[in-house]
Amino acid sequence: MIENTKQAVGLFLEAWAPELEKSVEMFTGTTVTIAPGETAKLEDVVAPADPVLWLQQRLEGEKTGTVWIGTPEGTCIAMAGAVADDPGGRESLFKELLLQSFAGAAHLLSSGRDHKIVCGDSVENAAPPQAVGLHTVWLVGPGQERRPLLMGLDSDLLDLVSADEEPARAELEPKQRGTGTVIDQLLDLELPVAVVLGRTKLPIRDLIKLTAGSLVELDRRGGDSVDIVVHNVVVAKGEVVSIGGNYGVRIQEVISRSERIALQKSVVPPALRGPMRPVIH
Repeated sequence: MIENTKQAVGLFLEAWAPELEKSVEMFTGTTVTIAPGETAKLEDVVAPADPVLWLQQRLEGEKTGTVWIGTPEGTCIAMAGAVADDPGGRESLFKELLLQSFAGAAHLLSSGRDHKIVCGDSVENAAPPQAVGLHTVWLVGPGQERRPLLMGLDSDLLDLVSADEEPARAELEPKQRGTGTVIDQLLDLELPVAVVLGRTKLPIRDLIKLTAGSLVELDRRGGDSVDIVVHNVVVAKGEVVSIGGNYGVRIQEVISRSERIALQKSVVPPALRGPMRPVIH
């Protein structure tokens, strides 16, 4: 039972950790890596004077389970302090990046399953989980400074995460023994594709003033090519067309790997990785 629990927690972290890393960088401009910790007691990780904000998220699929993330105030300040000055702004920002990371993890966990996993209701300022083992997740930032998050998964979520694991493995084994390749196994994997009409940067003071009817000027002129983006990486350029009453994109250019890397670095240069200026798509 203990081994099965560790395996299910590992599966969840495998999907959630990279999504959390991307969300932290996107919302705060800070690059972090996630270092999973061990089962821990709250008092062993967080000082009594460091209050913890709990966010509760339901994940729904063949079953429904719950994950809790506890964010110590010190972690929130370290990660979001350069972006938001007041406690309410920091908490709101950290909540949004957590929700985005949950959505990404649910999408990854759904791959290869008969029942898709989606995010259900979330509860802000939730009560701490009861009778649930807490796990420490370390956010390792620049200078190797570590900041903790606390994670709790209920038994229903552990069952949900591991529900289709054995059938999926059994389905892959014949391909691995036969003529199938790793590429064959990935062909049905779905990736989110976004079309970016343009970008701009706005100070937060201007962003919060936006109302219905406000105009936001983008960095492209009418008729310019648009970016086709997969997981925040530009992979191609194209033009917007009309297809049977719907919008579509005609591919004009596919970006090479070296060009993608150079473009990704140019979008967020190191000099701008201080106070965040939100990007409007």
